[in-house]
Amino acid sequence: MATELAPPKGHGLVRVAHNLRQHITRPALWTREPGTDFWVNFGPTMAGAAGDELIATDWGWTLTSITLTAGSLGDLLSSADVGTPTIAALDAGSDLLLGPSIFGDYGHGLQASQFLGYMPTKLCLEVFGNFSVNSVAETTSGFGLSTGSSLTATNHIAFIYSDATNFAIRGTPGTTTYADVGALVDTTYHHWKIVANASGTVDWYIDAVLQGSITLVPDLFPTAFSASVVAGGTNRVNLDWAHVWYE
Repeated sequence: MATELAPPKGHGLVRVAHNLRQHITRPALWTREPGTDFWVNFGPTMAGAAGDELIATDWGWTLTSITLTAGSLGDLLSSADVGTPTIAALDAGSDLLLGPSIFGDYGHGLQASQFLGYMPTKLCLEVFGNFSVNSVAETTSGFGLSTGSSLTATNHIAFIYSDATNFAIRGTPGTTTYADVGALVDTTYHHWKIVANASGTVDWYIDAVLQGSITLVPDLFPTAFSASVVAGGTNRVNLDWAHVWYE
């Protein structure tokens, strides 16, 4: 419903559209507050201390032996020299970072619609991070939307990984229309984006460049943000921040 505000003297009524975004900026609140946008920063403060609201494992998150590292050596606001951002480093066998499985079903989307003023048709994920090692094709070493642990390939809805030559994305089947190959692998920090469309496709981007699309896997929602490394040393993933939202 639109809200009518008292106008400045000499003006008619001002009508403000009901189209608001509600940002949840603490990972401990993802399951406890409604919203449209859900954010998480990675690094030394994420693990917190016992009883601290920031400790992710108290609020529906799973973290294994992930290394949380403070940033260093970047230039001021420079994309040419990002240094090492403040990161969660997944670098050991069976490392897993898994958020709560709450996104994308009708109920959660309907809740978001109460802020947006319309029923969303897209579930989006963006991540700033890199593959510091990408020497082996490992379909469960990477990050994306996954229903349960991304160490289990059959949980994948849209999961970005390295095939040792290219970056790629896959859904649960991992074949034909459920897989797509993108840019050549590198160790640069990138802005990654996944857009799952209710029409039945998933688009993915690297630094705002569309890589391609895959077929959206049905019957696996709600889903979670997840990242994992299956074997130590062969592929390594570093995450600075992530953002899940509805459009």
